[in-house]
Amino acid sequence: MLYYNYHPVTKEYLGSATARENPKVPANYLLPANATFVDPEIPSAGYVKVFDTETETWSEVEDNRGDTVYKKSDASTATVDWLGLIGDDYTNEIPASSFDEWSGNAWVTPDPTEGQIKAEARRRIEAVMPAWVVQRAQTGGPRIPANVLTYVKDVREASNTLEDTLPTDYTDDSHWPTAPASIVYEAAPVLTRKDDVWDRCTEAEAELLMTTLDQAPAKLRGMWMDNPYISHSHDQFPTLRSAIVTVLGGDTSAEERADELLAESEVL
Repeated sequence: MLYYNYHPVTKEYLGSATARENPKVPANYLLPANATFVDPEIPSAGYVKVFDTETETWSEVEDNRGDTVYKKSDASTATVDWLGLIGDDYTNEIPASSFDEWSGNAWVTPDPTEGQIKAEARRRIEAVMPAWVVQRAQTGGPRIPANVLTYVKDVREASNTLEDTLPTDYTDDSHWPTAPASIVYEAAPVLTRKDDVWDRCTEAEAELLMTTLDQAPAKLRGMWMDNPYISHSHDQFPTLRSAIVTVLGGDTSAEERADELLAESEVL
C-alpha cells in the first residue's frame, strides 16, 4: 500500500513510498508524519498538489517558482520562491526600463529628467575614462589620450542636446557618439608622496635632506617643489636618489635607506 508525503510547511506533494504493515495489527499500515493515504493524482501543467490536513483532500495550486516577476511599485525584479499566485504587487510584464511606472494594467515609460541624462553621460564617460586615469593625470602621470578627450567632449555636447529634447529612449546608442575603438593608456606611474618621505625620515635624516635640497641644482629643486608627488620616471629622480644616498653615507646601507624613503606611495 502506498502513502504520499507532503512538505511539513507548504503541504506540497513530495512523493510516495510503500507503507509497512503494522506487525501488531494485521492489514493495518503504518503512516509516518506529514503523509497521507489519499492519492493526490497528477496535477495539471503549471500546478502542484497541496494537501489540506483538515479536510484531508488535495487541491491544485499554481506554481510560478523560478519565474522572474517585476514589482509594480519600482520595476525591480524578483524571483518567485512561493507557491500560489504571484500576487497583486507583481506582474509578469517586462518594463522597458528601470524608470517605468505601473499604470494599473501596463508599464508606462515617463519622460526622463535632466539628471537621468547627465547620469547616462557620466556612465559613458567613465566607461572609457575611469576616475583613476583622471586622478593620475592630475598628479603628474601620463596624459589622457587625445581621442578619449575628444569623445568626452562629444558626450557632453550630446548630453546638452538631450537635456533640451528629453527623448524617452535617451539611453539608445543612436543619441550618443561612438566610443573610441582603440584606447591605449600608459601604465600607471610609480609615485612617492613627499609627505611620506618626511614621515619616513628620522629627525636627523630630515635635517640632512632639507640641507641637500636647499643646495641642490635648480632642476632638482623644481622637481621637488612643483608637485606633492615625486614621479620615479622624472628625469631628475635618479639625481634625487643619488643625492640622498650621498648625504646618508654613500654606502650600501645608504642606498637601501634611500630606497626605503623613496618607496612607492598609495596615491591612486
